[in-house]
Amino acid sequence: MAKYEKCFQGEFDQVLDGLDRGIRSGSGTARFEDGSDLCCGGARLSLTSSW
Repeated sequence: MAKYEKCFQGEFDQVLDGLDRGIRSGSGTARFEDGSDLCCGGARLSLTSSW
């Protein structure tokens, strides 16, 4: 399992798409299982579970 935490300003969806592509292309077995996107004030959080 990998964990990545980062505070940044920018296009959140583009960063998530790039991470997703990188993880899937770097592993022959990684598969998306479930995910949640949460917003609170000006903050956004994305949780993803893969196997």
